[in-house]
Amino acid sequence: MMISFLQMIPLRAGAEGPKGDFSKEPVRLMTEIYRDYHDWKTDDGIAKTEEALSAVSRIYDKDREALIHDKNLRLNKAYQVKSTLHTLLGMLYYRKSLAVVSEQKGEGIASITGKMRRNEEITDRELEDLDRALKADSCLEDMRQYLTRAQAEFQKAIDTDSANPSPHFQLAGIYSAMKTNEMTDKAEQELVSAAQLSGAEGDRKAVDRAMETLRELNPNSVYLKKGQGGDDGN
Repeated sequence: MMISFLQMIPLRAGAEGPKGDFSKEPVRLMTEIYRDYHDWKTDDGIAKTEEALSAVSRIYDKDREALIHDKNLRLNKAYQVKSTLHTLLGMLYYRKSLAVVSEQKGEGIASITGKMRRNEEITDRELEDLDRALKADSCLEDMRQYLTRAQAEFQKAIDTDSANPSPHFQLAGIYSAMKTNEMTDKAEQELVSAAQLSGAEGDRKAVDRAMETLRELNPNSVYLKKGQGGDDGN
């Protein structure tokens, strides 16, 4: 299932909704995008995020180190904000993929995707039922389309800011849900990267969460034998 977005945007007091230039009110607008994500208003969130990315990209293209001024924005350089927005867009596309399944597959499958939405445990039987339903018709292609877009956005986030741990957490969530040895290994690698980058930021809670998720995913992972972040003796 999808791993939670750890690089949260602080809520500005009195925020009422998107208005004006993104470069002048980034926290207000990013908060609105995250609300759309939380409320499963994926189409609205995607549209707002793409508009925000367009505005930030114009600044980024001139100077990736340019500051986006807002006292509530913890990471305020253009490349950091752009990376965060790519991560948010990827999260929205992932949720869109789940929404497509719920809309097309009826009550039984909707209950499973509902659990995924709430980050609840999914049984192996439920995963098998979901897999059969997805393979039945064009729903699989629709879901794959949005998952591919999500992965692409997470990769853009990494390419834009290699120090951002959040897209690694998100990619790990996608890969772990695919339930193949190859994808599980990829998920483990992403979790190790997330732990290393979170450690570099001094975020011990995020490091612990990444390693706990890794233990749950594969208790025998070679990366656990190497210690947190893949370093021996830790």
